[in-house]
This record gives sequence, structure tokens and C-alpha cells, in this order.
Amino acid sequence: PARSTPKPSSAASDVYKRQTHYRDGQVLTRSDRPSQALLRSQAGRCAGEHLTLLPVTEELQWSNAKLRTLLLRRLRLPLDLVDRHCKCGRALDALGDHRAACSTNGMLHTRAVPLERAWARVVREAGARTKTHTYLRNLNLLDVGVRDDRRVEVTASGLAVHGGAQLAVDATLVSPLTRNGQARPRAHWQDGAVLQDAKKDKATTYPELLYSRRCRLVTAGMEIGGRWEEDAYDLLVNLARAKAEEAPKLLRSLATHEWLRRWVSLLSKTGMNSFANTLLSGNQDTDLWNGPAPPLGAVLCAAPEPPQYSRIGPR
Repeated sequence: PARSTPKPSSAASDVYKRQTHYRDGQVLTRSDRPSQALLRSQAGRCAGEHLTLLPVTEELQWSNAKLRTLLLRRLRLPLDLVDRHCKCGRALDALGDHRAACSTNGMLHTRAVPLERAWARVVREAGARTKTHTYLRNLNLLDVGVRDDRRVEVTASGLAVHGGAQLAVDATLVSPLTRNGQARPRAHWQDGAVLQDAKKDKATTYPELLYSRRCRLVTAGMEIGGRWEEDAYDLLVNLARAKAEEAPKLLRSLATHEWLRRWVSLLSKTGMNSFANTLLSGNQDTDLWNGPAPPLGAVLCAAPEPPQYSRIGPR
């Protein structure tokens, strides 16, 4: 089937081949398996977007501690961890591998909350009616009991994508390493292996949504190195194109590009900010992802949103 994203030019393809040839032939062959898995998670779709975004709004601004932590993690250098032991009782390593993948202390569940809120904001800006943490039994699906406690993180209705079907977006932030610092199966030699496994897990959790015509399951997966799941990016491309239809005809191409850039930056920053909070054992920020959609002029100019009230004050 045809891809929703444009094909790269021949020059871009040559650059990509040279980069992957050097990575596969020189860098990965000299690294151990955990480093290979992390290097693969730091390459691919939108992997470095959180390091190149413009801090024009509060949501896109990095604190020094979080940015330094992410850079140390990216360079595979020791982190400034304060705690000696994890809440699960095991010792924490200096590289942050245990804290990035430990599922027994509840940190993995809480770090997905900001990413879910960010996806809810993105689909709202695209024109959807959204609900969060909706029980599956309330979606009027067949073969779902009244005592079913499964929940869908974000549901979006009224979008002009996928034939107008309702979307069930399940965001997840996964690690290519186990809490013992070992590479997960296939993660050291296959790009996006953990994202594929996460997608299969979501399909197993919500089998009713796979065959429903009224609701489509979208796994918005992201690796802790920054790599995106392809389906999540393709959804953003389609949402940006549909949103750009509101703009004048001469500005639609530019509007598509700028809406896509805004949403990719917003989601990449959210995911990596949440991961940095995990390493720093901090609280997750969720209030930043509840704001309204900016006007088209602010999106095209990549400028801060104007204040709602005058700063001059009464005369």
C-alpha cells in the first residue's frame, strides 16, 4: 500500500544510506548489545526531535537538569542519581537502566500519563472530541462484559481521517533494555523491535478494537531513545493535512508542515521530558498539556502565543 508520507529524494536516500552504513559497519559492531539497542532507539523516525525543537512556548522549554540528564543518557555516561536503591529493593545502576525499565515501582505507569495528555491535546487541536481513560465497556462494543475494567487512554471522535472512524489512542513509552541492563529480544539487531512488541501487546489487550469498524486502535509508541512508531507519525501527517484544509488554499501546504512540526515537537518533548522525570525520580507534569489550540498565525510564525489579557493594564 502507498505510504502517507512523501518519498525522500535521491540525495536524501544517499545520505541515509551512508549514515546507516557507517552506523551498522563501524559503530554497532564495536559496541556491546545494550549499547547497540540504545543506539537503535536513538535513530529513526523523530528520534532527535526533542533536541532540535525551538523553545518558543513553555511546553517546549527544557530545564538544565533534565536536558543534561538526557544528554548523559544518550552518551552512555553515569547519571547524577541521588537514590541508592529502587523502590522495588534492588540497587540502582549509574547509567539509569534499572529505573528506565523497572515496572514494579509504578514509575512506568505514571510516566505515560503526560504523553497521553499530550496526545489528547493534539487530537483536540486537530478538531476532535476527546475523552480520556474511557472504560471499554462504555464504548458499546460487542463481547465486552459490564464488569470489564480495561480502559482506553484517549478516544477521539469527529476526525476526517480513517473514514471518520473513532480513534482509540494508547500511548506507551518503552525501553529497549531490561531493568538488569540487558537488551530485549531482537532490540540489538532490529530497529524498532520493542515498538513492534508493544504494538502486539496492545492488540492482545484490545482485540475487540482490531475488528471494529467504528473504532480504530492506534498504538502511539515511543522508545526512550526518541524513536517513534510509524503508525503514530502517519496519523499525525493525516491529521495535519486535514487541519490544513481550514487554511486558505495558498497556505495549506505550509500549514500542513507547520502543524505537523508543532505536534511532533510537542509529543517528542513530552515523552522525553517524562523519561527524564523517571530518571530524576521527579513528579510528572500534566498541566501543560491542557491548553487551547493556538491560532494559525502563531503556528506559521512559530511564535509564542499572545496573552489573553492586556499587560498594559487599565489607564
